[in-house]
Amino acid sequence: AHKVIDPILVTGEGCASPPGTILKGHRRRRAGLDARLESVPVIRRCDLTADAEEEIIIKAAIASTHVRHVPPSKVYALEERLHTLYSQRGQCFRSDRTPVATNGSRSMTGDTLTLVASETGATRNAVANRRKVFGSPVSTQRMKEAVDTGELSLSAGADLVRDVESDYAMPAAMQD
Repeated sequence: AHKVIDPILVTGEGCASPPGTILKGHRRRRAGLDARLESVPVIRRCDLTADAEEEIIIKAAIASTHVRHVPPSKVYALEERLHTLYSQRGQCFRSDRTPVATNGSRSMTGDTLTLVASETGATRNAVANRRKVFGSPVSTQRMKEAVDTGELSLSAGADLVRDVESDYAMPAAMQD
């Protein structure tokens, strides 16, 4: 007997997207259809803003990268989208752990990298290394490709970028 354990998440009334829009669980839906299941569990979330919907979609996409092989550059792009979303909400912290702004509705500790890591199940170090390799102006396209293909480890690529940045004494504003 086939069984879907994790429910599909869809929008309900009052959301930015039309009711029934799948936010999380596209592959589970496809698997249920392929298995000819009569029903699958669904959770309907009502009154979601466009930002809340986007956050759910980004987190689901990042979570799926742990199950299937996704290049680090794609994970970085998703993490940056989440970082931007948090920045727009005032949920970010400087690297010195002082708040940039507070939204008053959520108690946050740690810096932005820690926040993104905790929300996605990654380590802070992995998030920092992806930002270093794929976000630094000194990182070359060849290095990014080598990390994406596994020819060069993410940590080794980040170390190389840090070495170049320190050799050229880049201003802190350009380093992260």
